[in-house]
Amino acid sequence: MRNICKILHVFGRMNRGGAEMRTLEVLKFLQKDDDVEQHFCVLSGLPGVLDNDIREVGGHLHYIPLNASFAINFMRLLRREKFDVVHSHVQNSSGLILAIAFITKIKKRIAHFRNTNSDHHLTFMKKCQYGVMRFLIDKFATEILAVCEGAMEEGWRTTWRKDDRCHVVYNGFESGLYKVKEHINAVFSEFHIKPECRLVFHIGRMDPVKNHRYIAEIFTILAKRNPNLHLLLVGLGGNAIEKELISYFARQNLLERVTFAGVREDVPRLLSAASLMIFPSLWEGLPGAVIEARIAGVPVVASNLPGVREIASILGDITVVNLEAGIEEWARACMRALSNPCRNEPDISGTPFDIAVCSHKFKKIWTANTCE
Repeated sequence: MRNICKILHVFGRMNRGGAEMRTLEVLKFLQKDDDVEQHFCVLSGLPGVLDNDIREVGGHLHYIPLNASFAINFMRLLRREKFDVVHSHVQNSSGLILAIAFITKIKKRIAHFRNTNSDHHLTFMKKCQYGVMRFLIDKFATEILAVCEGAMEEGWRTTWRKDDRCHVVYNGFESGLYKVKEHINAVFSEFHIKPECRLVFHIGRMDPVKNHRYIAEIFTILAKRNPNLHLLLVGLGGNAIEKELISYFARQNLLERVTFAGVREDVPRLLSAASLMIFPSLWEGLPGAVIEARIAGVPVVASNLPGVREIASILGDITVVNLEAGIEEWARACMRALSNPCRNEPDISGTPFDIAVCSHKFKKIWTANTCE
């Protein structure tokens, strides 16, 4: 009888974030493997929009709020389920998770870093807390993962290559989903976009880190130079940022040329109609939206971030611009990208962004010296 490797992923809440979506894709790819069993511990204690998707592919959910009784309840879960692996996706807070996992004699304890935001601007108390968490990660992690080299260097340490526990595992994607051949008119008709327009695209929740105001200012310049451009914003909104954008575009007399699409489950279909993605985030780990755009053949103008540069080195057709370069430089880069009529769709088969490559790397890390 084959051993079943029981893995517990730790997240805040299973909503449509990059880390959550990418982990779900791995779960889907591995669902036919009867030697791995995937569980999720949700630290908010709240249900998420991905919960049913997780259950449909054989995953199990445990809601344990991060409160005064968390340590006891988490230890009870670990002892009851007898997990082989605890894989924590909550950045520096993984220190607490892995310390409890060590006490409970979990064989493999994984800390996973997913963004490049450093702690340079934190308060003294926050830096102290992070210092404690990083000490715990260093002491109790058996493996340390990151979505890109930049996330490993910023999230963990610059000397990570000297640590055998450290591995970079790029997020994986199912390339076939992004080779949509639906006619562009179907997407344009849905959003009432004039057929002569070209679509400028952005994917990302309306959060300060995504820098939507910068997108708005860039598009204002583009729209004044080209009357046939339309901006499509995809991602969770309904907040103060969206209200500010609506007000801004109204003042610029551009509101009719902007669509707020909200959360969508058909991003590959929408990308099939796009001519350009603008992505001026303040920080990211490995931005999935940039990879999705490139797989679909959409050129990208994006912030000069480590993860973006790593994507560009493999998939190409990404123009990297410093945020400090200013709106005019961004607009010029966008106009140059729009001037190229060719749609370059890279083949990601066998690359680090292939879902098969990514999933097999994870499985090897989970099972090596643990469930073999």
